Amino acid sequence: MKICVVCAGFSYIFGGVETVVYKLSEQWAKQGYKVYILSGLGKKSAPPGVKLIKLPFIQAKYFQRIPLIKKIFPASEFEALSLLPFVLLCLITINPDIVLSNRLAETLPALILKIPCVMISQAPIRLRFNAFKKVEKVIVNDPQSYKMLKQYGIDVEFILNGVDKPDIMEKDLKELKAKYGIPDSSFVILTIARLDANKRINLLIDAFKLIREDATLVIVGEGPELPSLKKQALSIKSRNKQIIFLKPMPHSQLKELYQLCDVFTLPSKLESFGLVLLEALSFGKPVVTNHDLRRKFILGNFGVYTNVEDPNEYSRSLLHAVLKKIDVASLEYLQHIQKFDWEQIAQHYIEVFNNVLKKASSKHK
Repeated sequence: MKICVVCAGFSYIFGGVETVVYKLSEQWAKQGYKVYILSGLGKKSAPPGVKLIKLPFIQAKYFQRIPLIKKIFPASEFEALSLLPFVLLCLITINPDIVLSNRLAETLPALILKIPCVMISQAPIRLRFNAFKKVEKVIVNDPQSYKMLKQYGIDVEFILNGVDKPDIMEKDLKELKAKYGIPDSSFVILTIARLDANKRINLLIDAFKLIREDATLVIVGEGPELPSLKKQALSIKSRNKQIIFLKPMPHSQLKELYQLCDVFTLPSKLESFGLVLLEALSFGKPVVTNHDLRRKFILGNFGVYTNVEDPNEYSRSLLHAVLKKIDVASLEYLQHIQKFDWEQIAQHYIEVFNNVLKKASSKHK
């Protein structure tokens, strides 16, 4: 089987969709399938055995500067649309058996060329509903989205996102704290996010201000809210508390922070899946987040759920989570994490692809 993934943003960011594309492609190549990723020009490299084809495109950040654009479509859709003619040419050349896409504009070339297409819906955006009805299958990663799309008569399959088994390094915590300028007596709260308004990191800082114990908040990410968050952080005058801002980093470095932290938190308003929540849990770290069915599905009994809009309640939950110990050797934990195994998930996708191709073949007979 020849699989072609169209993912405009794969070139320069590693968000949820991009991580899924990378991990699935990696697994498919290991299984012997021919895998191509069509992406915008950028620094990212493909997994071993996967052919990454980089194409000219215009990044979403440039469309965001045009006020009228935002009222028509999300800038990310225009970003993908700028790739369309090049994707068309690549699909004609590659002649894949099946195309995997996420955005509306990434899907159009396959529809034009009548190549069987499956869409990943990390978030069931209504803008994409017409495309959902035209492709052979839509894949969602949470039960709520599955139920909703079913009600709209869309052919949908429920497949989880996955998480790697953590490569735990035997590093001394004192050494790691020293590396990041964290006092040895300080407990560490970690968040990893794109710093935009939706992530609501300002609420986390408000809650952090109320913590009286020795504490360090580590914020990893970049985005339009970074200047205002740094300004907000300056209002913390306590000597025993500090906020450290770090730029986005490869997972090989992030795992140091996952090991180092005492608790992970993400107060975002909307989250399609929240891979960072699952990654933190895979390291055995308690996770504090808001009440949301998707997050409760991901974290189960291992999450600490709170009202992040109430700084007093949020701060108390963070302190409570620091004391919460997760038994990573327990049967309950191991069974929960096993649901997110990438190898099994990649195989589930292959089963979907095979079924789609069988249906397409029977239609042409």
